Amino acid sequence: METDDRNKLFRLTGKFKLLEVLLVIFAAALITGVLSSVASQARARSDRTTCLSNLRQIGQALGQYTEDYQDAWPDESAWAYRISSDRKLKACPAAKPMLDLPRLEARGIPGYAYNLALSLRYHQGAERFGPTRTTDISFPATTVSVCEQPIGIYTANGPDVYKNLPARPHGMEEAQERHGQGAHYLFCDGHVLWYKRGVVQGGDPDGITGNDGTKPTFSVSPALREFEHHKRKN
Repeated sequence: METDDRNKLFRLTGKFKLLEVLLVIFAAALITGVLSSVASQARARSDRTTCLSNLRQIGQALGQYTEDYQDAWPDESAWAYRISSDRKLKACPAAKPMLDLPRLEARGIPGYAYNLALSLRYHQGAERFGPTRTTDISFPATTVSVCEQPIGIYTANGPDVYKNLPARPHGMEEAQERHGQGAHYLFCDGHVLWYKRGVVQGGDPDGITGNDGTKPTFSVSPALREFEHHKRKN
């Protein structure tokens, strides 16, 4: 009788020990998950802050360039090699390379692309192409100068440079939603803002929509039908 009681006690004690072990494992897994989530959120906030700072420094570099070159904005080559040679300008820590282009020539600042509309401009009076000057930019506060893109894309005419191509694993979605559900944009007046995907308008080479100063866009000038009115007004 005494032996049976002892055996029951051992079995009961063993069950309690197993339950304790399982509870400890569950608690450890729960704590690990919480800590991992907190660390991931902290890293995302840090990446976003760093990216914001990077773009502000790029804006300062562009401002210095326009001062040095009589208000002319850099063309594609100057952006790709001259501006990006400044070692103070860092890559976005959250930037990823394009999925289908594993080998890319190192041009520009990794993770950022220059607005191609600022590279060269057709000057109607002179009937020639030339550099975009600050006076050519109708609404600097709504004209994008630099946006986030995958590593390897150094110029762009819109948030998604492949929007007219068939779907493929090019990695553009990661750039447009790099920080949360959006990305940072540097504007010609030097300020930086975060926008959700789909808010910023692409370039308008046909001059149909243009830049009316109310919405963020890659277009430099007003729509063609508004150009003469805008010129007379100013």
